[in-house]
Amino acid sequence: MNESCPTGDWSVERPQVDQDQVIIERAVLALVLALHQLTIDELKREMNGHAEAGPDNDEVDDAAQHLARVGLLHCQGDMIAVTPAALHFDQLQL
Repeated sequence: MNESCPTGDWSVERPQVDQDQVIIERAVLALVLALHQLTIDELKREMNGHAEAGPDNDEVDDAAQHLARVGLLHCQGDMIAVTPAALHFDQLQL
């Protein structure tokens, strides 16, 4: 049995992303990967407590929401956790 990948157009258009947003998303994902799960309030406290000019709460919210939309974080109520996809990618150590 041939189990090759399905054929079709796999192109993905990448929208322009603000570099500051990328930095915040990386920091949010790294923190949630380290802790595995936390509340949005804990995330905001952690993000703003470790940097002189940390991101504001809206930027942290936006980053968490975007990471959830692309499948790297799972949000339920006020809890945030990493997804199996994010854990697997992290284990690949790229």
